[in-house]
Order: sequence, then C-alpha cells, then structure tokens
Amino acid sequence: MLALLTGTESTWDHGRASTLAARDAKRARPANGDVLPAATSSTLARMSLQDRVDELAAQQGSTEEDRLLHTQIVRYERHGTAHPGVNETYYVVLDDGHEAFHKPFTGVAVPTAQHYGHHPDEVPMHECGAWRLAHRLGPAYAEIVAPCVLRAHEGEAGALSARQFGLPLTDEPLTRVPDRARAAAFFDSLIAQQDRHAGNYRWDGNAEKLGLIDHGFAFARPGQYVNQSFFVAWRWARDEQALIDAEQQALRNLLESRDLHGLGRFLLPEEAEALAARADLMLERSSILAVGEF
Repeated sequence: MLALLTGTESTWDHGRASTLAARDAKRARPANGDVLPAATSSTLARMSLQDRVDELAAQQGSTEEDRLLHTQIVRYERHGTAHPGVNETYYVVLDDGHEAFHKPFTGVAVPTAQHYGHHPDEVPMHECGAWRLAHRLGPAYAEIVAPCVLRAHEGEAGALSARQFGLPLTDEPLTRVPDRARAAAFFDSLIAQQDRHAGNYRWDGNAEKLGLIDHGFAFARPGQYVNQSFFVAWRWARDEQALIDAEQQALRNLLESRDLHGLGRFLLPEEAEALAARADLMLERSSILAVGEF
C-alpha cells in the first residue's frame, strides 16, 4: 500500500468538496443512461482518500510507468524555474539517468487549489488521472501527455511525472504538428483542463514533439474557474471544433467502459460524473466544448 502522508489529516470528508465550489445542477443525460453503475458511485462516495489512492496505485504498472515506479531515485531537489508553479515541485533523477518531477500532496498550495475549486488532496490525483486517461485513450494522447504515477519518496507521497523536454511559450506546435495540437485540444476539453497556458506545455522542435504538463487543475465541474485553455481556444478559432471519427470513437469507448477506463474508481464521484457528462455532450454535439464549458 502507498502510505499517504498529507500533514494533519490523511482523509477528508467528501461533503466538504461542495464548500469549495458550488455544484451546478447535473446535465440531463442522453438515452444511453448512467455511465457509472449506481453501486460504483455509492461505493466511491464512502471511500477515503487512502482508499482511492490504493485503487489508483493498483491500476499502475504499464510499460511506460514501470521506470517511474521502480527505478531508484538518486537525485531529489527543489525545482525552480523562471516561471515557477504554485505547487512545490522537486526535480528527480532516476538511477538510469531519466528525469522526472515530483509533486507531493503536502506541497499543494491550498489557496490556489481552492481558487480552482479543488481540495488540495485532489491535485496529485488529477495529475495521475490525466495520464491514466491518455494512456487508455490511445497513442495519439499517450504520446503528448507525460507518464505519471503516484510514488512516495522519503515518506512524501505525490505525483511523479516523466520530464517533457522542450521550450514553453511558443506557438510552433500549432503550425509544425497541428494534428497533435488538435489532439491536445480534444484532451483538454475532455478532462476540463483549467490552466493550459503557454507555460504548461513543452515543444521540442528537433524531435517535433509536443508535451503536455501540469494537470493538477483539471477534472473541473460546471461553474469552476478557468484560467486559460490554449489549444481549445486555438481549435475553436480555426473553426475546427468538430470531432473527427477517431475522437468520437474514443469517447464511445470511454463511456462503454462502465468505469471510465478506471478513473471512475478513484476520482471523486462528482468529478467522474462530470467527466461522463462532458463525453456525452461532446458526442451529442460532435464537437469539443468551448473554453470553460465544464
């Protein structure tokens, strides 16, 4: 079991989530009915944070995750950049030379998390959840989202993400790899990414690789705050919001999986329901959602 150390409390009352952001009335669901069986939703509502951490940890273990999970950490230091994130981040070097970043549960900036409408304990869960969804959606998304696992280092549990190499603050991906930029827009719309500004992706021009980072403020519910959504806004501006066939099939696969590709077993119940509602609405409209439409 991955022991969770989150300061003064390791679990929290799910009822408190409603005090962080007002929950809008649930959208009417299409005729295909509930995605999450009622028994699953009621079980989730009773699960502690540790229970959900254990569920997420049990799902980890893909080829992309094995290195992050099992390779010895040989360097661990506070990370600082010209544009530092609001949450504590640690630069990690693994024994095989690969690099990563660790974001502990205890390092989440509580006021910022609450501003985005989240309990701070959910932020590392979202980091991992975004990768798990990308992994299950297929190569088009797994290739642009950094692999991420829950892992503890010296008693500090948190999200450990593989490093995405490249530069921030450039619009080159929009012209060099427009298909991947469109995939990023689809993904950000689906996960309700609230903070995809130009510093929250990396562009490696030599490898022509787009890498999405920082998914802690995602899986939003209706009415929650959005800062920026770079790729969603770009795709709408080009009048390319319509879903392609592969995107429609990805949404159908997600909804038909009954547990949202496993995310329905560790996200908060209201987050899982909002994810399902977005997928339904995107299929109904055959379009990605607009910026801030959660």
